[in-house]
Amino acid sequence: MSASVEERVLAIVATKLKVPPEQVPLDEPIIGGLGLDSYEAMEVVLDIESAYDHVSLTEADARELTTLRQVIDHIEHTTPTP
Repeated sequence: MSASVEERVLAIVATKLKVPPEQVPLDEPIIGGLGLDSYEAMEVVLDIESAYDHVSLTEADARELTTLRQVIDHIEHTTPTP
């Protein structure tokens, strides 16, 4: 797993949760487990999409990608390699 993708995603979520990035769990459900409601989770998705121009998380992706680790893996697999 790329540390830079993980660090960026954790920083985005940590800002929303108002906690240090190291306190954001990777394997908890995004909705409920992280303490985010569906609106806040959507804001996080939009922030992640803004951070990664090539990433667009569809509604189907949102249903399948339920943890931050899954989101990070998705970003890494959709990132073009130079």
